[in-house]
Amino acid sequence: MRKRLVTLASALALAVGALTASSGPAVAGTDAQQAAPPGTTVRSALPDAAMDAQAPEIPADNLMAHLREFQGIADANGGNRAHGRPGFKASADYVKGRLDAAGFTTTLQPFTYRGATGWNVVAEWPHGNPDAVVFAGAHLDGVPEGPGINDNGSGSAAVLETALAVSRADLRPEKRLRFAWWGAEELGLIGSRHYADGLGQAELDKIDVYLNFDMVGQKDTTRWGVYSHTPSVGKVFKDYFAARDIGTFDIKWDGSSDHSSFTHHGVPVSGIGSADDPCYHSACDDIDNVGPRAMGIAANAIAHTGWELAGEGGTPAHDFSVSVDPSAGSTDLGGSTTASVGTATTAGEAQRVSLTVGGLPEGATASFEPESLTSGESSVLTVATTAGTPPGTYPVTVTATGEHVTRSTTYTLTVKGSAPKGCEDAETVKSGSLTSGSSAYQPDGGYFRTTVTGAFAACLDGPDNADYDLYLQKWSGAGWTTVARGTAPAADEKLTYTGGAGYYRYRVHAYSGNGAYTLGYDTPDSHSQLIGGQDTAPRRPAGSPVPSGRLIRARCATTARAAHSRPSPPASRAGENGERHGRTAGPPEAPRAGTHTAAAAPPGGLLPGQTRRRTGLPPQRDQPLGDRRPQPAARSAEATRRPPAHRGPPHPSVHGNRGGP
Repeated sequence: MRKRLVTLASALALAVGALTASSGPAVAGTDAQQAAPPGTTVRSALPDAAMDAQAPEIPADNLMAHLREFQGIADANGGNRAHGRPGFKASADYVKGRLDAAGFTTTLQPFTYRGATGWNVVAEWPHGNPDAVVFAGAHLDGVPEGPGINDNGSGSAAVLETALAVSRADLRPEKRLRFAWWGAEELGLIGSRHYADGLGQAELDKIDVYLNFDMVGQKDTTRWGVYSHTPSVGKVFKDYFAARDIGTFDIKWDGSSDHSSFTHHGVPVSGIGSADDPCYHSACDDIDNVGPRAMGIAANAIAHTGWELAGEGGTPAHDFSVSVDPSAGSTDLGGSTTASVGTATTAGEAQRVSLTVGGLPEGATASFEPESLTSGESSVLTVATTAGTPPGTYPVTVTATGEHVTRSTTYTLTVKGSAPKGCEDAETVKSGSLTSGSSAYQPDGGYFRTTVTGAFAACLDGPDNADYDLYLQKWSGAGWTTVARGTAPAADEKLTYTGGAGYYRYRVHAYSGNGAYTLGYDTPDSHSQLIGGQDTAPRRPAGSPVPSGRLIRARCATTARAAHSRPSPPASRAGENGERHGRTAGPPEAPRAGTHTAAAAPPGGLLPGQTRRRTGLPPQRDQPLGDRRPQPAARSAEATRRPPAHRGPPHPSVHGNRGGP
C-alpha cells in the first residue's frame, strides 16, 4: 500500500497573506488539525504564520459571469452542453481560453465515447512542489435536456474562478495546484476515468488529495453536503461553513461523480455539493436555477480550502500593500472622478511598482499620476467617462505590479444617468412590477403571433437604481429561443430584431433592484394576434394616431447604446475586455419546465403544449446515482390539458410560475 501525504487541516492559507486587499470580508483560516485516516502519512504542518493567512474573497459577480457564458453557449448550440455536442466543446474552449490568459499550463485531453470525441481540460499552476499535488475538479458537461447550469456549470465556474484567483494573487504555494474540467461525466464518469486510469502509479502517488465540486449553486440551497471520504479534508470545509453558521451534511455519491475515478486508485478525496435541485437534468436547469448567494458561499469555501491545503511556499522577502482612498466614486456621463492610490512596504526593501487598471466600462478610461512609483509612495487615479458609457456600478481592479510581487485592490465606480425614455410611443405598451431575480413575460403572461417578416423594436423603462434586462423570444416548435436581447447594466433597455412570421414573447428580467417597469414594442405588422394574455388592444388614447413601425424603430435606433455587454468585475476579465458579466452571448434564458414538447405530434404522441407525466427520472449515466439527487414531483392534471386550437406555444400558465417551456 502506498504512503500518501495528506495535509488537511491547515496549509492552504499561504497565498492569502498576499491578498490583503480582498473585495469582501476576510476568510479566516483554521488552525485545527485532525489525524489522517489509517494508512496515510501526514506532511508536516505549515508554519504558524501560514495559518493566519486568508484566501482572497471570490466576488459572486465573477461566478455569475461564467454561468452566463455557459448559458449563452447552450443557447447558441441547441440548448445544451452535452458530450458530443458543439456546446460542450465551446464550453471547454471558453475555460481553456481564460486559463491560458491567466498563465496556467493548460491542455485539452481528448477521448472518444459512443462515437463522439470528448475533452478534459486540465490546467496546472507552474509553482509549488510537483511531487505533492492538490487537485480540484468539476465536470463540465451537461445532459441533452437543458443547459446544465447548476449541474454542473456551477461547479465548473467555481473551480475556474478559484484558479483565476490563484493567478491574480500570483500565488507561490508549497504544493502544486492542478485543476480539471471533466467531459462525459453524465454518461458514467468517462472523462475523469480516462484521465485517472491513464496515470501511472508514480503520478497517482503525487496527488495528495482530489477535491470534487458538483451542483454547488442552486439558488435555494441553505446547506452544503461535504464528501465524507477523508475526514481531515472534510473538516476544513466544515470549519469554514460552521464559522459562518451554515449547515452541512455528509455525502459520498460513490459512482455518481468524478471523485469516484480517484477513489478507485486510492487517492484521498473530498469536496462539496448540494442534493436538492428541482430542475435536475431538466430544461429549467438554466441561469435562473442558480443564484449569486449560493455561488458566492460555495466558491469562497472552495478557495479557502484550496489555499489551506496547498500550503504557503514562504513569506516574500520583499512585499508591499496597495489601497485606494476613497474606495468608491461616482460621476455623471461624460464626467470624471479621482482617488488616491497608496502603497506601503510591508516586508524587506522598497520596490518599484507600476500601476494598471482593469474592468472599466465601455467608453471609460483611467490614468495614474504617476504611473510608476516606489512602494511607500502614492499616485492619483483619474477615471473619465464619455456620453456613451453605460450607466451602472462597476468593480474596477487596480493592479500594482512590483519587482518581486503583484498586489491588487478594488475601486467601485458608479456611472450615473439613464437611457432616454420614449417607450410610451410604441404601438403596444405593457407594464408590471418585479423584484430582484424575478422575470415577467409580455404581453400579459402570454405571447403574440406575427404573420409577416419584418422588424421588431422594443423599449424598456425600468426603475431608477435597478438593472433590468429585456429579451425577445421566439417559439421554435419545441421551446422558446432568445433571438434578441438588451442587457446593459442599467434600468432601461432597447432592442431591435428582424425576423419571420411566428409566435413571440418578451421576457423582462430584474437582474438587480425592484420596482415597476413599462415595456413598449412594435411588431412587423400592426395586427399581431395576442394569445393567452388579458388585453388584445394596444394601450393608446382613443383616436390618437398609431406611429409607424419605421418611426418607432428609428427612435429606438437613435437612442440605443452602441453596445449592451456588461463590464466585468475585477476577477472576471477575459483579456480585460470590460464586460461586467463576462458574456458575449447567452443572456438569462427564459425559465423552462422540465417537460418535452414537439412541434408536431407523432402517432400516439403529444401536441405542442401537452406534457408527459413523469413518475421518475431515469439515470443519465452508466453508474447508479445512489442517494445523490431527488426525483421531480409528478405534474398536476392542469399540466396535461390540451393546447389551444391554433397549435402555437403552450400558454405560460400551463407551466405554473416558470413562465413556459
